[in-house]
Amino acid sequence: MRRRILTVPGLLTVNGSGTPQLDMALGQAVAPPPLTTHPSLQITENHILSLLMKMFALPLALGIFLLSSLPGVADIRLKVKNSTLGSVSKGDTRKSQRQLKIEIDNRDREDYEGVTLEWVVIARDIRNRKLSIVSKGSKLIDIPAEEEMEVTSSPYSFSKKEGEVREIRENRFRPDRPQFDVEPDSGTRYAGYIIILKKGDDILAEAATTGMKKRVAPLLSKEKKK
Repeated sequence: MRRRILTVPGLLTVNGSGTPQLDMALGQAVAPPPLTTHPSLQITENHILSLLMKMFALPLALGIFLLSSLPGVADIRLKVKNSTLGSVSKGDTRKSQRQLKIEIDNRDREDYEGVTLEWVVIARDIRNRKLSIVSKGSKLIDIPAEEEMEVTSSPYSFSKKEGEVREIRENRFRPDRPQFDVEPDSGTRYAGYIIILKKGDDILAEAATTGMKKRVAPLLSKEKKK
């Protein structure tokens, strides 16, 4: 059974309101159905953007308000330098004296008075590479608003003893190549720092050598127990 397709000749035109319509040969004009049949579905792009802005504006404003009102949140930058004050050599031992120079950049519009600056300086054993605390202290400082300042720690020192090479016996097979006993260098060298700025129980800012806080935590706990 064959199906017949009935075609009606006509011309596609646009009426006065701008709606396309099909002018048929019989003199009738057929307009296409509207894109949406319910007014609530006719939402423009401007309506969508307006809804999205209303959805995200309130949570964003609330988040910024809560962040600014949290205690201990301050825009303070720290830059730490291990500065050498001098060195003295006596025999095969060299002793160097150093000091931390801490640059504090307060970018807040608020003064911070009675701030406690705490520092910890860590040393490393030259032979076994074990860590130890060579200096630990604190001082009270006032940090002015929107200004930079420099604070120093108490001086600390490191000592290094040069190794020794001794001839222990002759080589009877090669007298021109005797055997030696080599004693390596000993002492300590600088390994890192930990800096904390505190206002009461709130931490305003902190800085530390990468990974040093975790590695020195057992040593700090021992210091508190003493």
